[in-house]
Amino acid sequence: MAFSTVESERREEDDESDRHKFERLVQEKIDLPTSDNGLYLARTVAPVLTKALAEVIQLNFSTFCTFQ
Repeated sequence: MAFSTVESERREEDDESDRHKFERLVQEKIDLPTSDNGLYLARTVAPVLTKALAEVIQLNFSTFCTFQ
């Protein structure tokens, strides 16, 4: 169990590092100014909405399968 926790923490750190690298790349390469608010939304709200959408799709799929 400890191995999976350590592995999970390492993956979270790697994901966070990748997010920061991507944000820097976007800020350097894009001609349009990016707002801090947009980056905040992309990092915080988008993952929550994606997870919620996946749960709704899974719920609808399992409901659909039980009626057939």
